[in-house]
Amino acid sequence: MCLEAVALDGTGRPSRRSKKDPICWFWEPLSADVLARVQNIRPLKHAEDLSAPIWESDEELEQFLADVYAARRAARAHSP
Repeated sequence: MCLEAVALDGTGRPSRRSKKDPICWFWEPLSADVLARVQNIRPLKHAEDLSAPIWESDEELEQFLADVYAARRAARAHSP
């Protein structure tokens, strides 16, 4: 079912959307296959494509992970 949504024409008035409009799909239980097709998702060819230069060095990454683990330990120590 497509519920009313705010019009995109700037009036702010509710407008009825077509069943073909992606905003109507938000509330529908769609499978992963259908979502991938709708969003034009293609299979990953190389795992390396997911890499990103977030940390400048291995030491910076290690410090980040140490901080995360320390924060988790502190949170567990303070939880009942």
